[in-house]
Amino acid sequence: RLDAERLCAAHDKDCDWRATFSSLERASLVRALAARGYTIEPQPWGKVIARVDVYNEVLIAEKNWLRFFNFIHYTTRESAIRDELPIQAGDAWDDDKVAESARILHDPLYSSVVALLPIKASDPSKVDLLVVTRDVWSLRFNTQYTFQQGSLTNLSISISENNFLGHRNVLAAAALMDQGSLAVGPLFIDKNFLGKHLDFRARLDEIVTRQSLDVVSPDGSHTPTGDPKGWEDGGGYRHDGRDATISLSR
Repeated sequence: RLDAERLCAAHDKDCDWRATFSSLERASLVRALAARGYTIEPQPWGKVIARVDVYNEVLIAEKNWLRFFNFIHYTTRESAIRDELPIQAGDAWDDDKVAESARILHDPLYSSVVALLPIKASDPSKVDLLVVTRDVWSLRFNTQYTFQQGSLTNLSISISENNFLGHRNVLAAAALMDQGSLAVGPLFIDKNFLGKHLDFRARLDEIVTRQSLDVVSPDGSHTPTGDPKGWEDGGGYRHDGRDATISLSR
């Protein structure tokens, strides 16, 4: 594989693009090339990209009984993958930009396979770019907690769909508990908002009082604050307000 990568990096005429990928990636490439009837362009350097084609494999591409899980997994839309690419039709073939595109797409949250390959175009003076990806299981259950002195001090639980409607967005129902309160609500994350490489996040929480906390002095003494009690110290269910967070970054 390293020898093949060196030949291609040197723009050698003997460059074997398929040999530059891992065995798992090559298996996906073989299926993609067969399905679309494409032929690899051995020398794309200096040519303009005429078209960017995306071939996204389902969760279980091999023919076995596990393909049942494909019916309960929303496969990533090709448009969602294309929107994340920094290289587009009309650009000249650039090894660095192709590598950067692969790096951006190779997020283990969404893909187990990412392979970009030059393909012969209908115009011999140009080249097509084939982007091959393969989904990973996107429904997740996550927990994180802390026990201190026999007490549950922090707890975070979320059930998330990490590829909501095939757009590579995260939609989750999350609960975050600290020593004083419990916050429960939805969370939405779009890492490529409007296809502009913007990171958009929104969260809305309902807050319930867990317990009334004392003020602890440096000498270890406790002073009650007089705050309303929660469900753990006999105050019952007490709504403590709402919290909303929206962020947009680049």
